[in-house]
Amino acid sequence: MQKDEILEKAKNKNENDLDEMEMQTMLKANQFAVISSFVICILLMFVKMLANQPYYDVYGIGCMIMCCQNLYFGLKIHKRTNIVLGIGWGLLTILIIGTYIIDVLG
Repeated sequence: MQKDEILEKAKNKNENDLDEMEMQTMLKANQFAVISSFVICILLMFVKMLANQPYYDVYGIGCMIMCCQNLYFGLKIHKRTNIVLGIGWGLLTILIIGTYIIDVLG
């Protein structure tokens, strides 16, 4: 690649695009956030079980995390498997949250 081509690519780069280091850092941050969320969900689930309260809402939160992660990845990369998984996790979330609401109110 010529020096002029490299400079032209740098000028045309979208300001919102992440460079390789930023992408790797964002990936690590997302992994940490998902793992932390699941740890908190498990902790809350045990507390609710000990208090004899319904804990389906915690399952719903975990399923919603999986839904968002799969849908975003699938739509961004155009991977049909992840889109279907995201929709499945989303439907499961609706079912679980609906069950929780019925259990709490009924």
